Amino acid sequence: MIRDKFFVDETMHGTRLDIAITKYLKKKYSRNQIKNFILDGCVQINDENCKPKDKLVSGDEIEFNFNDNHDSSWMPEKINFNVLDETNDYIIVEKSPNLIMHPGAGNEQGTLANGLLFRFPELAKLPRSGIVHRLDKDTSGLVVVAKTNEFRNHIVSEFQNRNVKKYYYALIKGNILGQIIINEPILRDRSNRIRMTVGQSGREATSIVKNVETFEFYSLVEVEILTGRTHQIRVHMDFNKTPVIGDKIYGHRNQLAKNLSKEKIDAIQQFPRQALHACKLSFTSKNNSEYVSYQSELPKDIKELINVLKKT
Repeated sequence: MIRDKFFVDETMHGTRLDIAITKYLKKKYSRNQIKNFILDGCVQINDENCKPKDKLVSGDEIEFNFNDNHDSSWMPEKINFNVLDETNDYIIVEKSPNLIMHPGAGNEQGTLANGLLFRFPELAKLPRSGIVHRLDKDTSGLVVVAKTNEFRNHIVSEFQNRNVKKYYYALIKGNILGQIIINEPILRDRSNRIRMTVGQSGREATSIVKNVETFEFYSLVEVEILTGRTHQIRVHMDFNKTPVIGDKIYGHRNQLAKNLSKEKIDAIQQFPRQALHACKLSFTSKNNSEYVSYQSELPKDIKELINVLKKT
């Protein structure tokens, strides 16, 4: 098994992903083998699904986990999470906030992946324990987990080809009139690698933002992301000067409107996470035989914050 990650430097900028990894590994695997690993979902660019032909951008984080036997090295652990549905092919999970998707540097335990292996031991035979996409640690909502290699290959391809529909609720400062489309490329911030930023040399990113309800200076919006860039909604909403409430990285200094009551100021400042929830996930089932859709209601903490913002 080879598990590693690296950041793309200026010399790799514009290089195809499969070529870059082949060179990085000093041809330990052939380019065709690398291509197959990528198509199997064993490689992520900035935690995103990708294709062999994707061109790299300076600052990108490339992570790969090549395991010829597909046995997970992650340990089972009893973790609390809600299973919304289970079929022979997949599991639909409602991820709670403050839950990391899978083990990584400094977080070897207490993740959703550890919990999945405890409740579904058969997932140990799949790459990344069946996880094919991710939510940020403090973003709640829907995640699809593959139970078989056949379905995993199918859903990875659907993500790579942007056929999976993903919708989020976001509680933001400011108002959106009707619907707007934010089409701004995203790349990693060179001065701070935990941040992403808008930049013309970045990766294509499109978000469709629709107003759901307005509470004077704040709004609940539904966001459909046509691409799956890291922190995409948070970056786009900050760029639009309508930051997500509770976001400690993007727009956190600009979340208080003027003339707010102390109760509202306290509720906003004390909200412990970004108010972002993956509310709807739609995809085709195996063999494209059926289109399925799942929905998740707003979690309790966001509902309670909305109730405070509604007060006059």
